[in-house]
Amino acid sequence: MITSADDGSRLYGRSFYLVFAALLAFMAGYNMLLHLPKYVERLGGDIKAITGVFALGWAGSLLARPFLGRWVDRIGSRPVLVIAALAAAGVALAFPQCERMQMMYLLRCALQVSMAAYLTSIAVLAARIAPAGRSAESLAMIGVGGLLGMMFGPLLGDAILPRDASLTTFRYFFLLAMVLLAVSGGLILLVPERYSTPQPLGTREGFLRIAWRHRPGPIMLVAICLACAQTVPVMLIERFVTYRGIDHVTMFFLAYSPTAVVLRLLLRRLPAHIGRRRTLLMGMSCYVVAWLLLIPVDQQVWLLLPAIIGGAGHCFSYPFLVDLAADRMPAEHRGLATSMILAATDVGYLVGFFVWGRLVDAYGFSVTLAVIAATCAAGTGYWAWTERALLRRRPLPRCTGEPA
Repeated sequence: MITSADDGSRLYGRSFYLVFAALLAFMAGYNMLLHLPKYVERLGGDIKAITGVFALGWAGSLLARPFLGRWVDRIGSRPVLVIAALAAAGVALAFPQCERMQMMYLLRCALQVSMAAYLTSIAVLAARIAPAGRSAESLAMIGVGGLLGMMFGPLLGDAILPRDASLTTFRYFFLLAMVLLAVSGGLILLVPERYSTPQPLGTREGFLRIAWRHRPGPIMLVAICLACAQTVPVMLIERFVTYRGIDHVTMFFLAYSPTAVVLRLLLRRLPAHIGRRRTLLMGMSCYVVAWLLLIPVDQQVWLLLPAIIGGAGHCFSYPFLVDLAADRMPAEHRGLATSMILAATDVGYLVGFFVWGRLVDAYGFSVTLAVIAATCAAGTGYWAWTERALLRRRPLPRCTGEPA
């Protein structure tokens, strides 16, 4: 039952909707800035400059991950969220003032670090506003806000920016992105402070010592495999449809994203019945099946089936992966655990961006998609083998304290 109560006994209360709206606003503002290459081109930058801007951003976020997790644990998730949102808003406001590419590199890096801090903190906050045993459901449902932001952000950018946008139009574009990012920080300020508890002074150990003592194990491999799989919709699918002579990629995303959103809403209590590990295993298996089905596609209508199954994989994987990884460490280190698992996904994206592109150039899409599917199957299979005892265990009926 959905209620406005916020007494800690229900999930769908005021704090849930505030965090949901904050993530939606942040991801809409951040994904508007995916149109940044148009601005770089408007300033006279070439494809090499655009690639450098984005690569430096990913590298910066990966290097910052260990520190971001410790900051969340030390000062609480809410302050980090507000700082990250305001920092991203400041970056959006600074972009139209750029006159040199060196400054563009620094701003893109700052934006990516802010996004990394925001996503780490929002995952911790989403888990803490949830009643006992429902943290994975909270992550999944608040993640719907992120998915909606990812859908609407680029559409807002397309609506504002024509093909030959003037510098004045770009200023309005960056101003709207700044407003959305700042609003997300303001909404977080309305969340009760009791959900943002810093780590006790006596347990403030170093990152390496904590990571070694509470090794998350093969779940990190699943995170890398998940990111490798997601490089298909993020990077490869547009090249794929062009190579196969398909008119456009719209059909794929019209099936992929709504499937992920609708299944999250309809099956939000699925982990309560089959367990988080089985849900994650099902999600990763969907990715394997989807990309194998994509191999023979040469007509637009046949994009629908792999897109729907891939959307199901997106629905059933990410929030349960983060929640299971966080459970490998004590509650006071949840920020660090979340940051580590997101760092593993960064590694997977970097591997995907560099390796899959070269594999396509050398051997074509059929071989590349088969290798991606095999990588996901092997990594997920190894993790499932290490967790086989818990996967066989019968889950509890309402997910409270359930180990699977």
